[in-house]
Amino acid sequence: MQDQHSIRGKDIQALLKKGYETRVNDIQLAVDLTTQALHLSNVLNDDALIAASKNQLGLFCMIQGEFQNAITYSEESLRYFKKVNDQKGIADAQYNIAGVHYKTDDYYLGLHYLLDCLSIYRALGDLYSEARVLKSMGTIYEYLGDLDNAVESYLKCVEAGQAAKGLARRLWTEAIVRSSRLPDSRRGAAPFERRRMQ
Repeated sequence: MQDQHSIRGKDIQALLKKGYETRVNDIQLAVDLTTQALHLSNVLNDDALIAASKNQLGLFCMIQGEFQNAITYSEESLRYFKKVNDQKGIADAQYNIAGVHYKTDDYYLGLHYLLDCLSIYRALGDLYSEARVLKSMGTIYEYLGDLDNAVESYLKCVEAGQAAKGLARRLWTEAIVRSSRLPDSRRGAAPFERRRMQ
């Protein structure tokens, strides 16, 4: 067992990074690495790293459809992020919570959390995360049949993605595809085409 003096924050951050990168190909390995990071963060008694570890576990639980565990980890991480006043972390935890709610058809509560984290991402100038949130909001509005707000969210996603200089290309491309499937009377074909071509 490692003691507090042999554990370094950068090693925990490396575990978290490896876990996040691994999630697509091996979710169980990603969970194992992040669980190890959480254990070491607790030994080190580092609130910021505990928050990051719990938030990442919340994301992985959501990916696996373990929604109650996802909410538990994400809400715990939210408390830690607030304790250390990490605004990006707060928004990331809210994004996880929003994802669980809209994946379980609680669209209005999901939208509430998305609006909260959107304001934080905008204040931070985090255009990539802003684009992610706007794309999710567009999806929720589309599910609710609110096509005007869906299109508006998708178009804002496109703008944020373009402003982020391609970091959000995948997200805004998906928003273009989804928006193009909506009736022309709702999306305003001419302005949309102009924006898409820029």
